[in-house]
Order: sequence, then C-alpha cells, then structure tokens
Amino acid sequence: GRAIVTSIGVFTYKRKDGTIQRELRLPEDVFSYETLNSMKLKPVTLNHPTELVTSDNADKLQVGSLGDNPSRTTQWHDTPYDEITDGINCAIDMVITKKDAVDAVLNGKQSLSMGYTCDLEMAQPGSTWCGVEYDFIQRNIRYNHCAIVDSARAGNNAKIELRADSEDAV
Repeated sequence: GRAIVTSIGVFTYKRKDGTIQRELRLPEDVFSYETLNSMKLKPVTLNHPTELVTSDNADKLQVGSLGDNPSRTTQWHDTPYDEITDGINCAIDMVITKKDAVDAVLNGKQSLSMGYTCDLEMAQPGSTWCGVEYDFIQRNIRYNHCAIVDSARAGNNAKIELRADSEDAV
C-alpha cells in the first residue's frame, strides 16, 4: 500500500543529555531530488534499529521495503516523479513481508518514521518557521530506512492506513 512517511516542519529530538533540540525540515530540502531519490527501495524495519541498516545487518532488521515512487512537490524542485504531494507530506509505496511486522500493524502499530542522516545548520537564536521556534535546519537529508513505530515524529499523518480489506493493505 501507499503511506505518508515524512513531512516538512519542525521536529523535536530528545538528546542523550535530556535536552530537546528542534530541527527544521524545509520543503526545499525534504522534496529535493537527491533527498527523494535516497528514499527509493529503502528497507522497512520494525522499530528503529540502534544502527543504520546495511548489507551486513539487513537480513536481521528488514521486514519489508519501500517502493521507488516517492511523491514530490512542484513548488520547490522539478523532479521526475508523477505524483504531486500537498507540499507538506511525502508518501511512497511500501510492502511488509515478515509475519511479526504484519501482525504488529494489524494489532495497531501503524505509525511510520524515517531513519536518515543529515547535516545540521545552526539557526539564529529565536528563529521561527510558521510560528514555531527551531534551533537547527536539516540539510542534505539521506534516508536509510523506514521504521514501523508506536508514535511518528512527523505526526498522525505518517502511518499505515488500514481499510476494510486490511490484509491487502499490509
């Protein structure tokens, strides 16, 4: 099925020392060709692993796969994808193949969270975007995996939507 997996906006992260860091994900970064291209065919995991997914550990961590068709927005970059998004959310096809992950989704674990690397650009003190304060801007976002989680940082839209034919949706 197709699912929203991420969005633009200010995301909050709890650091190891307990502090909260607010990071802005701008449309021109989230919807850049390079960022969207890095999402293609990435592994789906059940929860975020403690390490990046690689060829050395994918057989243990991967429970499915993303498709090769992330949605784009024409507001920021001309990209080769056919589907146009609302300019806020990014969706992609996905398939879940491992029974424990299918069971988890059918039992209500349906939120999605992208695992990625990025460069952090320090913001000016007091910076706001759409009225929300942020500390850093994420640049050069490169996706590693998509995790099935209990709660998505990208909000309630980032989840697997089950319909009446829920077995087919997974």
